[in-house]
Amino acid sequence: IAFVASFSDPVMCENLALNYWAGKQFTFDFFSVGQKLKTKTMPSTVITELIMNKTFSLIQINDQSGHTYLLPEEILMSIRENYRSVRKSDVSGVLLTPKP
Repeated sequence: IAFVASFSDPVMCENLALNYWAGKQFTFDFFSVGQKLKTKTMPSTVITELIMNKTFSLIQINDQSGHTYLLPEEILMSIRENYRSVRKSDVSGVLLTPKP
């Protein structure tokens, strides 16, 4: 929690409780965004641009591998291309920060 709290907003946490406990503003819901992308009510470019612009100071994904079924592979590829793993945990999964 302290690690996540040390980053500036916005952060992107799959675990919304971690986001809340760290005192971060709510800015991204993996499930809702994933559903909008799946139903094509939101173009994937909206999210890939945020990721490519490194808008999020930190991304947390529950699985240490960096995979989540909530987001399409296209978005996960963009995360892998623009962010790097800085911490892994059995509890918090993987935490990623923007690549330099």
